[in-house]
Amino acid sequence: MKLRTGGVAPHLTAWAKETGMKVLELQICLRQANKARIRMLLANIRLVIPMSRRYQHTPVDLEDLIQEA
Repeated sequence: MKLRTGGVAPHLTAWAKETGMKVLELQICLRQANKARIRMLLANIRLVIPMSRRYQHTPVDLEDLIQEA
């Protein structure tokens, strides 16, 4: 089973069957994974912004420094 066929996410029942999980278990795992992704992004932002501010006196914009990090 391809996870993305033609750019479309597979149906939950097909995905659960392929992974050997129940649909409810898969939904719980996906929800936990999404929460973990958000936590990682926020932690990265909290790390990047103070580091970018150190270079604020350079000719590069703060937004560009944050985006590069």
